[in-house]
Amino acid sequence: MVNRAFLPESVDAVLEEQAQIPALLDEARPVMSFGDIPLRVVTGTSPTRDQEDEPDAARRQQINRAWGAMQQDQLRLSTRSAQLLAPQSGHYVQLEQPDIVTAAIKQVLAQSAVPSYVPKRSAHARSNQVVTAR
Repeated sequence: MVNRAFLPESVDAVLEEQAQIPALLDEARPVMSFGDIPLRVVTGTSPTRDQEDEPDAARRQQINRAWGAMQQDQLRLSTRSAQLLAPQSGHYVQLEQPDIVTAAIKQVLAQSAVPSYVPKRSAHARSNQVVTAR
C-alpha cells in the first residue's frame, strides 16, 4: 500500500514533520484557547474516506470518530471558528478539493483584515458554524 503523503515530491516534508512532532506537541500542549482569532477546520467527509488506508470498516469507523472528536476540540479553541466540510474528499482535501482549502484561507484572512468591533462571547455562548462545500 502506498500512502499519497509519501509521494516522491513530499516525502522529505513528511519525514521532517514527523521528526518535529514531539517539539510541536510540547509547544501546543499549554494552548487552551485562541480567543477570538478566526479559525477554520476543513473536514473531508467522502463516504469512501480512508478505505484504501484502512480496509477494516469497524476500525475505520473508530478512527473517524476519534478524528471527528479532535476536530470538535479544535473548533472550541476559538469563538470565531467554523468547520468547512468537503464531501468529495478524504484526508487530503488540499489535493482533492483545493478550492475548499483556498476558501478557508480567504475567510480567515478576510476576518482578520477587517478592523471591526466583535464582542467577545462567553464560552457558553459559542455558536460554531458548519458549512458544507460543493
